[in-house]
Amino acid sequence: MVDFTTQDPVTLEDGSISIRFQATNGAYILNDALVLTADAFAAMSQADVDAETQRRWDNWFAIITASSEVTSDG
Repeated sequence: MVDFTTQDPVTLEDGSISIRFQATNGAYILNDALVLTADAFAAMSQADVDAETQRRWDNWFAIITASSEVTSDG
């Protein structure tokens, strides 16, 4: 199970919207942010934001937990 904590949206100097979030499964923690244009933010529902944060977690977790093959020339 992954727990998500999402902060309130913040308007940045350039007018874009930043939504910072943290996701954790108890062993790993991801700190990230969705940065969107004002129009893109206005078009998103909370379900869209939730889906995007889940997608970010899923992709990040897959990368950091992927096994890598280490070879030696010895």
